[in-house]
Amino acid sequence: MNQPLNNYRELLEPTKIYLGGRPSRGIHFMQPSALHRARLVVRVIYAIKISLFCSQFVMKKRELASIRRYSTFAVSLYVRSWSVATVAVVTPANDLEFIKRLVTYEDKSISKAASFLQAPVVFE
Repeated sequence: MNQPLNNYRELLEPTKIYLGGRPSRGIHFMQPSALHRARLVVRVIYAIKISLFCSQFVMKKRELASIRRYSTFAVSLYVRSWSVATVAVVTPANDLEFIKRLVTYEDKSISKAASFLQAPVVFE
């Protein structure tokens, strides 16, 4: 998929590497950008990169497990939704599908924290 925004390409390429693939333009890591730019996307990018380079960091087991847990969650749910978010006609269906995947995510503590499960959701 053609992504006009660098931060989306910067998200998709490390995601592909994280999942065991190889981006079509090869493996290149971009210089870290300002954290204010699309903040949540940048945090996901950094988490994925930390997961990829974790052997080069001194991390506690709990920190490593947490960063991998967050990266897996982000790759499993958010990246797919973000990658098609630029297509306006699929946005409503994309949002509904994202909520369904979020509510049924296997790690229930993450699912509950990230979803509307703390308050009843009524679809009429």
